[in-house]
Amino acid sequence: MTVLDDRRCRGVSGKDFLAIAELTKDKVQTLVEQAHFYQRRFSKEGVRDFGELKGQVVVSLFYENSTRTRMSFERATKLLGGDFAYFDIASSSVAKGESLRDTATVLEALGFSAVVVRHYSEGVSHQVAKWLDIPVINAGDGCHEHPSQAIGDLVTLSERFGSLKALDGLKVAFVGDVAHSRVARSVSRAVALFGASSVFVGPPEMLPPFRNMPVVYDLDEVIGEVDVLYMLRVQQERLLERETIDLASYVRRFQLNQIRSAKMRQGGVIMHPGPMNVGVEVDAYVSKSLELLAPAQVRNGVFGRMAILSSLLGGEEVA
Repeated sequence: MTVLDDRRCRGVSGKDFLAIAELTKDKVQTLVEQAHFYQRRFSKEGVRDFGELKGQVVVSLFYENSTRTRMSFERATKLLGGDFAYFDIASSSVAKGESLRDTATVLEALGFSAVVVRHYSEGVSHQVAKWLDIPVINAGDGCHEHPSQAIGDLVTLSERFGSLKALDGLKVAFVGDVAHSRVARSVSRAVALFGASSVFVGPPEMLPPFRNMPVVYDLDEVIGEVDVLYMLRVQQERLLERETIDLASYVRRFQLNQIRSAKMRQGGVIMHPGPMNVGVEVDAYVSKSLELLAPAQVRNGVFGRMAILSSLLGGEEVA
């Protein structure tokens, strides 16, 4: 299977959750099964306090803005019976010049059980994990990885297609700003563990210069051949000053709109990690389409993060 090949961040102990590239298929499968366990008990039995993290407090250390990921971790922690603290960078000593290492060690000294780290630079969560004895969870590091998103997306895909085994042979197209997408890296690695293949679609300037990676420069060329269209937003905040994007041309060539969506393979689905830029990567019709799994991705992201937290902080895993 072909995935985005990036081996820069490796070699941290099993106390942390840092990258899909560091996990075995069995570990990923266990997390997905545990997430489905929480999903069933939440949806069918009405359980709202699983009790596994009672007395534990998880803290977020986010150097980038976030809605879905931070609130998802908060919701997951509280459903497990723990408490969640939000570290506000803007009003902290970081604004006074305090280093990342000093900030992280203060959080450990305060007695937090685990820290969820998001940072604009690649490899930061791995560095924090080397400094601390408590578990560190990578909530996104630059363009490197977003592993908790991948676990939630596997829950969504296995729910939609019936099982993880059903992913074998599926084709996934990541469309858009792949070069800056940590989601594409993590999700393509995750689906490859279960036999799915990936293709990366976009203009040349938005595709990373890795070898042995199937790339296509025309969305219309693959739209009827794939089972999953994973739409990615143009990450303007990660563009360098010398990089410019002709949005009108991009929309014309790569937007998934009503006309293009009619050409999708029967049974095909659309995914998006959010936030969604309606009018750019998708049009208003697609943003409300029944084939769009974005709401399920948000919902299942909570259950996936519950499984991650449980595995790190002592909760029981599915046998």
